[in-house]
Order: sequence, then C-alpha cells, then structure tokens
Amino acid sequence: MIFILCIHNHDVIQQLELLKLLDMKVTTSTNTGSDPLTSSHICNWMERVHSRKATNADVRAGYNHSIACVMANAAYRTGLKVTFDEARQEVLAGGQPWKGF
Repeated sequence: MIFILCIHNHDVIQQLELLKLLDMKVTTSTNTGSDPLTSSHICNWMERVHSRKATNADVRAGYNHSIACVMANAAYRTGLKVTFDEARQEVLAGGQPWKGF
C-alpha cells in the first residue's frame, strides 16, 4: 500500500511515523515519478481535502474529462463516429452503446 501525501503540518508527520511502525511503504511527497503537472494536481487535491476548500477543478470538470477520454478510446478502438447521449449519460459508437472491451 502506498500513501501519497503533501506534508504541511505536524499531525501528518506523526501519522507517517505511525504508518512506518506498521511496516507500510510510505511516500512522503507527491513525487512518485510522474510529470510535474500530475504531482501538482495530486498535491492540490490532498491540500484541499485537508483544508476542506474547493479544488482547482470541480467534480463536473473531472467527469467531462473522463467522458472525453472514454469517447476517444471508443473511436480509436472501433473506428466509428462516437457521440455522447446526455439524456442517458452513455457513450455511443456508431449509434450503439459502447461497453468497452
């Protein structure tokens, strides 16, 4: 189990020490080998969870981004025109519901 944390207060450090005692692998920064934008995104999210403030992007923005990714995947795999049926909240490839693999 890996924990990704942005350390910004004493309580988090104490929690990390407890996790180390439990012999779990702990990552104490957002640097997990990914690109800087991903690290920044993860850090923003963790800080906002802790402070209970709004994140840089709301849930709807994330949902819309996910739909776009699913649509791109469907178009690539099927070679068909892909649309999104907002009423049914469903991705359609060639007019038919796309179920993935």
